[in-house]
Amino acid sequence: MEFSQLVTEAVARLDGVAQTTPVQLNARLSARTGADVWTKREDLQVGRSYKVRGAYNTIAQLDPGT
Repeated sequence: MEFSQLVTEAVARLDGVAQTTPVQLNARLSARTGADVWTKREDLQVGRSYKVRGAYNTIAQLDPGT
């Protein structure tokens, strides 16, 4: 199966489960590195991490009989 199809299917499974979170400029890291450093604000996600997406996606694909 193509990677793009796997991603499309995961997005559909996660609809209404995971929130879209913003990318935000991190002023402190940008000042320390001399470059614009952007961070993905997964701390705003339920569970405060990317893990909710991966865990839900995996569990949603399990056979109900197992």
